Amino acid sequence: MHGVLLDFLRQHRKSSGFVLRGDRGNQLNYNHVLKAFTKHIITTLDAEFPTPDGEMGFKDGRLHSFRHFFVSECFAAGIPEGDIRMWVGHSDSKILALYRHIRNDVSKSNIRRADFGAV
Repeated sequence: MHGVLLDFLRQHRKSSGFVLRGDRGNQLNYNHVLKAFTKHIITTLDAEFPTPDGEMGFKDGRLHSFRHFFVSECFAAGIPEGDIRMWVGHSDSKILALYRHIRNDVSKSNIRRADFGAV
């Protein structure tokens, strides 16, 4: 975990153990968070990140999309799978594979680095 984020989490953690809390200091309600996220983030920024007709894009994003993005970027950066599994709390590689989305530019870069024994 990035040091700045870790420091933030340590400073903002309360005795309840939650960094982000509901109005009464309790655990956030996922449905309330999802509605607020959709209203204040997705709807507000949709025009800045247009999605072509018939495709999925920013407008379809949800909180869980960040998990997919995080895992994909970690793999693209060459971080070992074991570390990624630990960070996202999955011990099964099959589950982690569902989160991994390889970008075309990363795939092309990877094939260029491959050594197939040619001289």
